[in-house]
Amino acid sequence: MKVKYDASADVSCSDGSTKEEWKAELLSREPEFISLWEVEGPRLVATTESISGKDFPSQEITARLTLCNLPSESFPEAGRVTINMRYALRSFTPEPVSMRYKVNTLFHELLHIFLQRHPIANSALKEVIAVDSMLPGGYYKRAWELVNATDTEYVKYVTELSK
Repeated sequence: MKVKYDASADVSCSDGSTKEEWKAELLSREPEFISLWEVEGPRLVATTESISGKDFPSQEITARLTLCNLPSESFPEAGRVTINMRYALRSFTPEPVSMRYKVNTLFHELLHIFLQRHPIANSALKEVIAVDSMLPGGYYKRAWELVNATDTEYVKYVTELSK
């Protein structure tokens, strides 16, 4: 897994709204993100493989940190994910999300790649749910409500992963 911020790639943002202070802060915090990922990422991947009995794809993945006004996304065919880092920066928002949350976002995007390789009909963390529930549009809030409808609702999604 390669994790990087490439300020020159953000020049192509369609809205041209990235600011120099965001870039400077992200560049200064990039090592923090990478260090967290190097500790947490392998554990998250190993736990997923252990629970599901299935391996993550072995292809090399590049995680591009971005300041463009785009959602975090996965591009399995290209072996790449993008992680929107705006909301983790004090220069962007007075109450930034934790870097750990953004590491979880990277893992979330990797799960899309995992689930593309191991498709299931449906799929099933307190900080993640809290932050997702505040995002515009309410889509993630509603998704978490569905998954957490009962104390055991999530179990059927985890069970599907192990089939």
